[in-house]
Amino acid sequence: MTAGGQWQQLNVRFKPFKNRRLLGLLASQVVVFWLDLQLPPAISLLAYYWVPVVLSVLFATPIQVLLLAGVALSFTIAVGLYWGDLFSAGYLVRMIGGAVIAAIAVYLAVQRQRETAARFQLEERYRLLAENASDVVLFAQADHRIHWASPSLPLVLGWNPEDWIGTRLSVFIHRQDAPALEALYAQLADLANRVSRHEKNFRLRHHDGDYRWFAIRITAVYDTTGRLSGYVKGLRDIQDQVRSQQALAAERAQLRATLDSLIDPHVLLTAIRDEQGNIIDFRYIDANPAACLYNRTSRDKLIGKTLLQILPAHQASGLLDQYIQAMTRPEPLILNDYAYSHDIYLEERRFDIRAVRIDESLSYTWRDVTDRYQAAQQLAEAKERYQQLAQRWEFAMDFGDLAIYESDYRTQKVFYSPGILNQLGYQPGDWSESLNEWLQRLHPEDRIWIEQDLQSARADRNQSIYTIEYRIQHRDGSYRWIIDRGKVLAYDDENRPLRSIGTHIDITESKQAEEALSRANQKMRMASLAAGIGFWELDWVTEHCSWDAQMWKLYGLEPGALEEIYPSWWQFVYPDDRDQMQQLMAGIQAQTTTNFFEHDFRIIRANDQQVRHIYSSIYVTRDPQDQVLRLSGVNLDITNQKRAEQELTQQAQTDELTGLFNRRAAIAKIQSLCELDRRHGEANAVLFCDLDHFKNINDYYGHAAGDAVLKVTAERIQSAIRSNDFAARIGGDELLVVLRGVQSLENAVAIAEKLRHLVAEPVPTDAGLVDLTLTIGVTLIQSEETIDTLIARADTAMYQGKQAGRDRVISFTCPLNTPDH
Repeated sequence: MTAGGQWQQLNVRFKPFKNRRLLGLLASQVVVFWLDLQLPPAISLLAYYWVPVVLSVLFATPIQVLLLAGVALSFTIAVGLYWGDLFSAGYLVRMIGGAVIAAIAVYLAVQRQRETAARFQLEERYRLLAENASDVVLFAQADHRIHWASPSLPLVLGWNPEDWIGTRLSVFIHRQDAPALEALYAQLADLANRVSRHEKNFRLRHHDGDYRWFAIRITAVYDTTGRLSGYVKGLRDIQDQVRSQQALAAERAQLRATLDSLIDPHVLLTAIRDEQGNIIDFRYIDANPAACLYNRTSRDKLIGKTLLQILPAHQASGLLDQYIQAMTRPEPLILNDYAYSHDIYLEERRFDIRAVRIDESLSYTWRDVTDRYQAAQQLAEAKERYQQLAQRWEFAMDFGDLAIYESDYRTQKVFYSPGILNQLGYQPGDWSESLNEWLQRLHPEDRIWIEQDLQSARADRNQSIYTIEYRIQHRDGSYRWIIDRGKVLAYDDENRPLRSIGTHIDITESKQAEEALSRANQKMRMASLAAGIGFWELDWVTEHCSWDAQMWKLYGLEPGALEEIYPSWWQFVYPDDRDQMQQLMAGIQAQTTTNFFEHDFRIIRANDQQVRHIYSSIYVTRDPQDQVLRLSGVNLDITNQKRAEQELTQQAQTDELTGLFNRRAAIAKIQSLCELDRRHGEANAVLFCDLDHFKNINDYYGHAAGDAVLKVTAERIQSAIRSNDFAARIGGDELLVVLRGVQSLENAVAIAEKLRHLVAEPVPTDAGLVDLTLTIGVTLIQSEETIDTLIARADTAMYQGKQAGRDRVISFTCPLNTPDH
């Protein structure tokens, strides 16, 4: 049976009942008439003739009501004639009352017929609309049992209307959505909240067994008395819309995971404009975990704040203006090694900054390169110390990597040592003595600024020493990087330089190494943003895990090599890291305040058994009860970065010649000791050691012998101190020894005497045995004192030892502020 047939059946099924009721009323009138004739005249049933007329108003047509009224009037007249009361006044009044009742009944029947016709016309229109709509329309009774379904049901869900008639919608709802449907029904039934229409998304079972997403709108229908009579339920197919939303959410989650996995901080700023449309500030609208960690705040506290609220120094430093300019041009803002007095860290930091406009927002990434800058500074200082070893012409002429020049600005001529020609591949005679020829061989990009810088440096008597780096042409046509360190030896009366001397060192390999490192860093960044990141996903309930191609590559496996990825993954985790990984997985389940986790761990790569360092970030998807459903994450191999960090740390802390700590590292370690309180009656001591007559050793035996003496002295001291003590080289011939946990100043002096005797042994060098003595100043570290105060005190004691004849140990007692012999 079609839906239209169902409707027609509903529309006509009551007609037979109406006819039977009408016949029953007619029969009741006949019975009353017969009884009225049989009963005595004193008992009148005249009023009961009109009861069927009144009752017929509920279902009969106006004609039928009029028919019953005519029958009632006819019986009234007949009875009046029969008993002879027809023309009496009382009888006439009762007849007139019956006529009035008949008129009122006919009027009410006419009104009811009009209302019924209008209602059926409206229902017919609604039926036509439902039958021709692409959505599914259901009519349900007050108990939600379906009694009509639109013809579109087979097209949309594959079911015939007969399959749904008599059932409830909950039969076809996905079991996970059933509680939400019951909650919706409860809202509809809430008489205190008479919102008659509600809409929500559910999954409905298709005839083929699959589930599809539908937007279900339910409207409550009330009769004229306000009583609930049923529901109209509209079903709209939103499967494609939901899939698009899910795909978009997955894409956003993947992008979110990518941004959150970045080691570099990244934020998204939106422009704040004044009434004239000018940008006056920016507001944080997004930030990855690295940005929150660097700014020492949480994401919730950062989002919504303005840039100047968090980092007000952006205004004075000019960085805010740089960002505003970036919003007016298509090309990105690129700043390298940018110096900024940081508001949070309260010190000057160095940054590489990248910013690009996205509509009314600014995508902003930065990297703190302060450590890199300091390492470069330390490298430059090391180069400078190395250059200072070339103090004599004879030594410089024999040193293969060092070349000497002397310029005469009056004659515009220059003398070159053979080392310069060797560095650049030329033979004697290939270069003239003209200073201009040297300028012509410079790289065109360096020529102009070198002339300006040299003129400026040489014209300042207070800065007579200059250092510059430039490129100069090799004989084979290539360009070599040179570091040029020189000093003006003479000036004329007008402060113009007359003569200078300097050194050339070929630093091409160093520059190439720096460029290679820069390129490697760029490649690492590109790899982390593109193919270097491996994506994975884990179903927490079933433990089903999926990897992309990069994940298999990271672990040295062929794609598909593991049948069950997650259980098998643990065998690749480095044994010492498995406990922390288990704690992490337990923390993911227990910690419900955040859905983002990141950590570093090690793995043993399958194909070559190498230990690799892995950075991992994880995003947790939870159900409404905060139970873990799914983990999505990324892995990135950061082994090279870890190694580079270790190498830079080692280089930054070690003296190149002796292998001891350098000055910077020593000061840092002593600073931490100064901040500690004394415990258990023990103290820490500083020994300021200076090699006696070291300049004479260099002058007599040569610098190579001097270097050998420094190395042997460092080895002897290092061999004599304990593992928790340390030694450092803080100057040319100055060494510093720190003794931990000494009992007293006298105990420290005794150890210093031991070191002095140990160092006094002659040192074998290529130039012969070198006799050596050591003068040592000893003092105790006082809690919370400054480094300068401590070093000055130890230096004072050592200086007193020098004045007293050298080769001795002098102690400095802090309370007395006087050295003790």
